[in-house]
Amino acid sequence: MVVATFVIGSSVFSNFTLTPSTHVSLSTKDSSSRRFGPSPAATSDTVSKNGVSPTTLSLTWVESGDLCFSSYALQESTSGSDGPWTTLETITSISFTSEYIYGLSPSATEWWQIIDSDCLGSQASNQLQVTQSAAATLTYTQPTGTSAQFGWNNHAQYGGFVAFDSYQLKESVNGGTYSTVATVTSESTLSYTVNGLSSGTSYSFALVTTDECSGCSSGTFPSPSASNYVSFGTAVPLSASASASPTSADIGQTVAFSCAPAGGVSPYTFSWTFGDGQSGSGQYPSHSYAGAGSHDATCTVTDHDSSTAAGGVIVSVDSDPSVTTPTPSAASADVGQQITFSTTASGGSGGYVYTWTGLPAGCSTADSPVVVCVPTAAGSRLVTASVTDSNGFTDASSSLSYTVAVDPTITQFVATPAKLLVGQSLALVASVTGGNLPYTYSYSGLPAGCTSIDSLAISCNPTTAGNFEILVTVTDSVGESTSEDVNVTVGAVFLGLPATEGYVLLGGTVAAVAVGGTVGGLLILRRRRPT
Repeated sequence: MVVATFVIGSSVFSNFTLTPSTHVSLSTKDSSSRRFGPSPAATSDTVSKNGVSPTTLSLTWVESGDLCFSSYALQESTSGSDGPWTTLETITSISFTSEYIYGLSPSATEWWQIIDSDCLGSQASNQLQVTQSAAATLTYTQPTGTSAQFGWNNHAQYGGFVAFDSYQLKESVNGGTYSTVATVTSESTLSYTVNGLSSGTSYSFALVTTDECSGCSSGTFPSPSASNYVSFGTAVPLSASASASPTSADIGQTVAFSCAPAGGVSPYTFSWTFGDGQSGSGQYPSHSYAGAGSHDATCTVTDHDSSTAAGGVIVSVDSDPSVTTPTPSAASADVGQQITFSTTASGGSGGYVYTWTGLPAGCSTADSPVVVCVPTAAGSRLVTASVTDSNGFTDASSSLSYTVAVDPTITQFVATPAKLLVGQSLALVASVTGGNLPYTYSYSGLPAGCTSIDSLAISCNPTTAGNFEILVTVTDSVGESTSEDVNVTVGAVFLGLPATEGYVLLGGTVAAVAVGGTVGGLLILRRRRPT
């Protein structure tokens, strides 16, 4: 035997003596159904139930007619008619053909069979499926604030050796140990009223139904089963408390309210005023405020007896946060050039958290009103800043359209012609791509007669001969520069011809003059000879 403990809800009461799946073998009082005569093996016996309750069962079977009877084996399966089977008892008396089993589980299903063995073998009976009766269901009403009327049911099928013993109504006060407040010994009495309950007290009740063996020679073997538990509290003066989440909100942000009643007699009804001229109902309403300020929300509770109580909560409402359109440190940037984006938040409850979206490649969001980064790729982006205040309200700025350009590149720098004479016209032209417009141009290494100007093209007439390495430097609007050079040769001139040709011409002329003079002299001399 063991001491079993029944758990009723979250409370415990104990000291009910039972043995789970315990059985008591009983001798039959009717031998008219005996079978006699030889058989090649044990004969099959039919097993049936003739009584069942939530925790007890009465089984009976036909007495064996085998001449060399050995035993009955009572077997139970909790899985099905195919087993596995557990032998609960082996009975060696042929006349013991009834079994009282107690300590079973309410509403549980088991299968039962008898194995009849004799000197030639053994054979199983039919497999009997039995579902235990459900435990009692306990209900209650409260006619007054200090009384409770209980009702219950009984699903047992009494018969065989299963008989009713009693109902015990168990009571727990303020979570304490359960004790018996009433014992009912009539099976048909299914109600009881408890009076004199204390006000302002929590009660829990449960019903214990005890069944027993009727006709067991060795005892009654009581077997209890427990109902559900019911809990309630007797009335105390009604009070109410109100709460809000959050208690600090922004305009338009939803606030969840809750009203907790205490005391009084349920059921309750709830009405609200939110401190801004608006009202509501229900225990858990929601409300949003259209104006900033401190608002006193009040919940009024009315109980079953029309008593009222009120509770209040103050909600502080801030203006919504706002954030300005991001401002860049430069109107545009080139790849690899550092850029700073900044924004300003205002309003709300403070404690801002910043989030950035649409930043150029190579830039990452930061919980900061300022982001400093170096773009790694060209492209146009819509940069947006968002701010969330400590109340959880989020505002997003307008988008800043921002372009990152590739660095400027001089694709071509041409001198036309690359070889010329002093005084001839020289044209210099630069072609540029990338970067941010406008460009500025600067030229160095120019020959005399040519001056640097801020232009992609220069036209001039060199006044000095020589070889010149002319360098053009292009700078875009964000300060990124690139350079390219070209070689130009300016030749000297003499007598309006390139110097080498002019000198040749001059030498030829002098020689011709000298020869002419010599011939003339000879002629003159010849003319002066006397005849």
